[in-house]
Amino acid sequence: MKSFNVINKKVKETYESQVFEIIANVDLKKFMSIPEFMQVIKYPGKMIRSTFTYITANLAGKEYDSRLTELTIIIELIQAASLIHDDIIDNGVYRRGRKTIVNEYGLPSALLLGDCLIFIVMRLIGEIKTGEVQKKEILNSISSCLLHMYEGQKSESILEGNYTISELEYFHVISNKTSIFYSMACELGTIIAGVSENYRAAVVSYGYNLGLAYQILDDLKSVIYLRNEETDKTYQTDLERRLVTLPTIVAYKIGDAHQKEIIQNFYSGKSSNKELVIEIISQDIILSEVKDKIVYYIKKAKADIKVLRNNEYKIALQEYCDCLLEEVQ
Repeated sequence: MKSFNVINKKVKETYESQVFEIIANVDLKKFMSIPEFMQVIKYPGKMIRSTFTYITANLAGKEYDSRLTELTIIIELIQAASLIHDDIIDNGVYRRGRKTIVNEYGLPSALLLGDCLIFIVMRLIGEIKTGEVQKKEILNSISSCLLHMYEGQKSESILEGNYTISELEYFHVISNKTSIFYSMACELGTIIAGVSENYRAAVVSYGYNLGLAYQILDDLKSVIYLRNEETDKTYQTDLERRLVTLPTIVAYKIGDAHQKEIIQNFYSGKSSNKELVIEIISQDIILSEVKDKIVYYIKKAKADIKVLRNNEYKIALQEYCDCLLEEVQ
């Protein structure tokens, strides 16, 4: 991913060099004395979604400016808030190699910080130096994304113990939890660039399909790790919550009577034997069907951007798709 990694590195470097100044300039300097806030600011993660915003703005010929840095910070704060709330719900212990906010600072601090980050996002949107029409579009895009993410997080409860859930219901949950964030990140770049509706629709669809592929791949990798007896705390948490993901849905759909009974007993709480469930959902025939779904959505994402101009930024979008394809193999 040469082109994508170069751009990602630039986004990270710009973020690191300007984030504290931007936070201070919007009258938020006092938050820098709060340890949990500083942990979020200092360790933003891979910044993949922010990189998509930068790419989709520049893909249309928009030269880099401070508004993209502000959007980068906004996206990272939204991501951080969602992860903090996820960890509260999942009783997460570690995140990105460090103790989670809830584990380090306690439930009240984590809950308040997650909410506070969204309030800060609203402040930063108001400070973006752009026209009122663009600012309204940015606000609409972000607020719509947040509402979908709330719906996705709330509706995730239907996956708990629900071994008969349909693929359609599963995709509804992950589209709101994951895909909408990817598509929003892509859309923000087009708003700053002031591109046509066709261009915007193409990259929004790209982000949506890529988000689906990313989430299914995450589910797949978790099962493979457990089959190979490697540590995957995320999926261990999913199993402990009896949270159904696509491999389980496929396994229950095509499994024989005995396999279905094992799945039923575990997800209904009658059995606690995770090993038997892992053995069933990690069969090659199951993983193969899940892989086919991932490849389908990656190809859809690549098809979405075929009509866009050819340059290093389009190459970067294609590279990211190819990288996910390599992980599927």
